[in-house]
Amino acid sequence: MNRRKLAFGIFLTILSTATASWSQANPVIAIKAGSLFDSNSATLLTNQVVLIEGDRITDVGPADRIKIPDGAQVLDFSKATVLPGLIDVHTHMFPTRIDGKEADFLHSTFTYRMAIAVADAERTLRAGFTAARDAGSHGTGEADVDLRDAINHGVIPGPRMQVCTMPVQTTGEGHLGTWQAEIPDEYSTADSPWEARKAVRKQIMWGADWIKVHADLDYRPDPDGTPFNMPSFTLEELRALVDEAHRRHAHVAFHIKGTTLPDVIEAAGTGDTVEHAFMLTGQLASKMREKGEYLDLTVWRYYDSPYFKFVEAKRKNDPMPESERIAKIAMASGVKIVFGTGVDSDSYGPYANGDNAKEFEYLVKYGMSSAQAIQAATKVDAEMMGWQGRVGSIEKGKYADIIAVSGNPLSDISELERVKFVMKGGRTVRNDLR
Repeated sequence: MNRRKLAFGIFLTILSTATASWSQANPVIAIKAGSLFDSNSATLLTNQVVLIEGDRITDVGPADRIKIPDGAQVLDFSKATVLPGLIDVHTHMFPTRIDGKEADFLHSTFTYRMAIAVADAERTLRAGFTAARDAGSHGTGEADVDLRDAINHGVIPGPRMQVCTMPVQTTGEGHLGTWQAEIPDEYSTADSPWEARKAVRKQIMWGADWIKVHADLDYRPDPDGTPFNMPSFTLEELRALVDEAHRRHAHVAFHIKGTTLPDVIEAAGTGDTVEHAFMLTGQLASKMREKGEYLDLTVWRYYDSPYFKFVEAKRKNDPMPESERIAKIAMASGVKIVFGTGVDSDSYGPYANGDNAKEFEYLVKYGMSSAQAIQAATKVDAEMMGWQGRVGSIEKGKYADIIAVSGNPLSDISELERVKFVMKGGRTVRNDLR
């Protein structure tokens, strides 16, 4: 790891020269908002003014109440809609594929994968996502910790990040090569409750904010062609993972698509997240709500998954997509649904960092109101990350993480795919509304 860290340090030193303007501080700023999305009430407020000093919002309210200080820099968005910076709690800044090949240690270098992650972080920020949780470094160890810290120190532009480092898995997934040659794995392996605890301790020692757990393996066909999702951890092991994480004031993000979903929901606790949940039922969703767990549907990424297509083909006279059925179950249950996309490296086909806002279209199509979908990507995501006092709404004392679009996203949610203005911590990242 020393050579990799040295390479990354040299890379960041060079990059910091190119991004020096990112560190330039702004004077007192006043934003005139024709419409402003209040993520607490999920409504649009009209004719508002937001005052910003340094990296914080110092006041916000109706234009007839807020006095703009002399000498302030005024941003006139009176014909635009201003919103809190968006949040995506399931990103992957590091690639799984590069030029069509698996981005493992055989086909790419640590430094090249880091370069892609740096570019993806900036792309995500410029799309209006000023905060993110990165849900696994895709074989690049704890490099997501370095990426997070470089952003926090102002070396490179990117969203505020929480990271998961290497997901925890049992023997059977992410293992490369053959029995004749050992190659570094994409996952941290644990095959007993005590190994599970050790894996959690190592991840937190490396700097993980969350513990990512792959609670099942990939789909494999049974002899009749039925996709079978291989289970991984036992319930005892899952409980050990959660207990150890909670003891250390961390939470767990469970990747789960298969039949062990009941065990995951049983083991998870308040504040933990369940990702994907292909086999969700109303009863399981209600149990999640009662336990205070969060659900990340990632409907855009997986709406056409091979498993869903198999299930849909078996149903008779029911054209509803399986992803829509699951989303409707979740929405009807009252479980807290977060906004997470599963975006990946720019070289990974259609689900690229920077296109995160496409998730909104599916959430709205499947039953959320536009206001609820925006709340999921602001207020709810901020609460899930424990950052509700910092981000997620435009309020006095919070970070000046602010975006703007030309139209009204409550009447056309696709407006969020065309973000025109992005500010993070009082610094303007882009402004196409001039």
